[in-house]
Amino acid sequence: MVDRWRRAVPGRSVTVLRPVVAMAGDGTSSLAAALAAGLGQRSTEDDPPAQFLHLDDLASAVALATEQRLDGVFNVAPDGWVAGERVRALTGRGPRVKLPDRLAEVVSALRWRFQRGPIPPGLRSYTLEPWLVANDRLKAHGWRPTVTNDQAYVEGTEARWWTMVTPRRRQELALGAMAVGLVGVAAVVVSLLRRWRRGRS
Repeated sequence: MVDRWRRAVPGRSVTVLRPVVAMAGDGTSSLAAALAAGLGQRSTEDDPPAQFLHLDDLASAVALATEQRLDGVFNVAPDGWVAGERVRALTGRGPRVKLPDRLAEVVSALRWRFQRGPIPPGLRSYTLEPWLVANDRLKAHGWRPTVTNDQAYVEGTEARWWTMVTPRRRQELALGAMAVGLVGVAAVVVSLLRRWRRGRS
């Protein structure tokens, strides 16, 4: 319909911007957040690479398209991409257990059902393959991304609490957990010794 409208009158132009997952610290949509949360979670093979666009760079692309009356389809993405393992590292997630694809789908659906999963089952298929586009057509008109994929992802996702803990605080927490564990073991040993003595008497 838009293309027919463009061709109906000479001189009309239509710009179609195709951004990758767009994020920002205070403006990430729930759809983009769900897609970003679902990336880096492959259980059976390597995670696919991904691209993340900052909303400021998307806004500058819209401004450029308006000013220059660009005509056609233009991808909007930062230079390059983020490797799947890098995405996983940025999330702060720990090691994962390898699962068959079918079982991974069931686990993902159950996690979502009980509000423990980051992504609805219907969106999971969109995180299994790479979404990589070239930005050369838009850059040829003078557009330049100012935020990298990594920076856009980190700013647009909520940091997990343990990634914000200082090394000293982590050490204190680890020592505290160890102390609690030792107290628990000592309590169990004392309880077993008491039962053993009662059994002998």
